Amino acid sequence: MISTDVLVIGAGAAGLVAAGALTRAGHHVTILEARHRIGGRIHTIYDPLSPVPIELGAEFIHGKPPELWTRIENGAWPALEITAPFLHVRDGRVEHADWEASDRLLEAMSNAPEQSFRDYIERADAPEDARRSATGYVEGFNAARRELISVRSLAQAEDAAARIDGDRSFRPTAGYASLLPLLWSELDRSRCRLHLATPIARVEWSRGRVRITSVDGRTFDAPHAVVTLPLGVLQCGAVQFDREPAILRDACSKLVMGHAARIVMRFRRPLWEDRDDLAGAGFLLSDQPFMPTWWTSLPARVPVITGWSGGPRAESAPHDPAAWVDPAIHSLAAILGTTPGAVRAELETWDAHNWSADPYSVGAYSYVGVGGVPAQEHFGDPVENTLYFAGESVATNGHIGTVHAALASGLRAAHRIAG
Repeated sequence: MISTDVLVIGAGAAGLVAAGALTRAGHHVTILEARHRIGGRIHTIYDPLSPVPIELGAEFIHGKPPELWTRIENGAWPALEITAPFLHVRDGRVEHADWEASDRLLEAMSNAPEQSFRDYIERADAPEDARRSATGYVEGFNAARRELISVRSLAQAEDAAARIDGDRSFRPTAGYASLLPLLWSELDRSRCRLHLATPIARVEWSRGRVRITSVDGRTFDAPHAVVTLPLGVLQCGAVQFDREPAILRDACSKLVMGHAARIVMRFRRPLWEDRDDLAGAGFLLSDQPFMPTWWTSLPARVPVITGWSGGPRAESAPHDPAAWVDPAIHSLAAILGTTPGAVRAELETWDAHNWSADPYSVGAYSYVGVGGVPAQEHFGDPVENTLYFAGESVATNGHIGTVHAALASGLRAAHRIAG
């Protein structure tokens, strides 16, 4: 039996920032992490042959969230703004997209009654192209199914983004994983023990006492626990709670774990710059059935491009990312107006990670189902001053699914414990 003041389950962004705040407040903390590394769904590969870090998890900073922006402003975590344009490509041709009409549809959600986005969009008085574009954005960006995601939650997210300049995006120059040493440095390591490769199997608790049993049979005991497990792990039942808290039960029934498939491809040269109308593009949006969205590495002008499927397209993706390569090549070839053979001939290597097949995430990131906003808002409430849930799914400010939501939730849990 290992005893401590606070157990933190998970060494992702929420767990690390919670442990940092708790140790600085004088608490002894034990972190239990299932993976062999810290970071959770922040997963950057530093390949010496790649001109840029390869992001397989979190990549973009959406707006200027204070949880991250302070580190950027003080120079501790440099980032570059992405200003390259979004282009919509259909049948190999760049088409004008009526972004204003799509934006109006999304803005009007704030006045709509609670319903699914599918029901909302089907009733909307808007051109078909605008409805299709808005649907593609909601499913792709939120990794969501349109028939499941809550319009009220989307309206909250739009409002929350507007408060932090959410229409602007940034990319950490040294890769997202460069945030992890900063979070780790904020811990008082004399008060913290980290156990990697320690997936947990059971949480037994009563007021003022938590006992956690790992898969390999070790037990850990503390008066408090901060649980930062991804929503998908909580929903699949891999971890048993001997008494399931009502807020956990509500969250698991009302929130949804979204699915996304991403592949990062490095070529001998940037094929997309062969065409004058695509050169300088930041994002290439299409109607391709798989990997319809691609983004370049701009402002770094390098031969690396990322393909993305979110929502239903990702749910149907094979478990083995190696099976993504061929359809991704076909998608990119169609967008560039060339042949799959021509694209394949220039491909040097690729990287991907299937978060949905990963037992320690069971999905990419979460969203709110219809009628689920109250459950989501209360997910972070203390359970008898003993259990505290944190992570990207425990956002109370409309930023669900983001790293800054995870950081905010971890800090909130720590401050409630520390008083």
